[in-house]
Amino acid sequence: MLRTLLLSLFIHSITLCSFASALDVSEQDHVAGESTAKVTVIEYSSLSCPSCTLFHTNIYPELESKYIKTGKVKFVFRDFPLRAIDVKAAMLAHCAPQDQYFAFVHVLFKTQNSWVSETSKKLDTLKNIGRLGGLAIEKIDACFADTTLEDSIIKSRELAQKELKISSTPTFIINGKQIEGLTSKDKFFAALDVAILNAQ
Repeated sequence: MLRTLLLSLFIHSITLCSFASALDVSEQDHVAGESTAKVTVIEYSSLSCPSCTLFHTNIYPELESKYIKTGKVKFVFRDFPLRAIDVKAAMLAHCAPQDQYFAFVHVLFKTQNSWVSETSKKLDTLKNIGRLGGLAIEKIDACFADTTLEDSIIKSRELAQKELKISSTPTFIINGKQIEGLTSKDKFFAALDVAILNAQ
């Protein structure tokens, strides 16, 4: 009986540690904002997701100006690919210079319709986006052939599914509180304001 109880507590502690580790910001994460910000927003996103595009078009600019650049919030963008082409798009952003990562993400959302379409040239469209962003074609080809990078993006989704039970995009985690799906700008910022107030 005692052994069963101890085993149960041990398994529970492992689960809690795993959950915490998935929420931790690591060196592999792409982060916008100050590391000292008391509120962390993690977005799990698919670059082909229309709702994710709406968030980055209609909400992110104000989030950036009012919360990120003022030091109130740090924003973490994590890949949750829904299609094979999402993985390639995510790889392209990862292969951009570190200080251009978010610029590539926003361009990929803005041009989503052009490369998501089910045509044989969608990979060529992504390559062209990379070239217009200043990447040499040789670097883009090497990027798309990087199986280690590809695996890491796929594992990002697997980890989110396993440890955080995420199943759709966009999903946001604001200081540990999960919000599934696209919400209104007012509701999103209200949740941020509550998190900021609680973190003081």
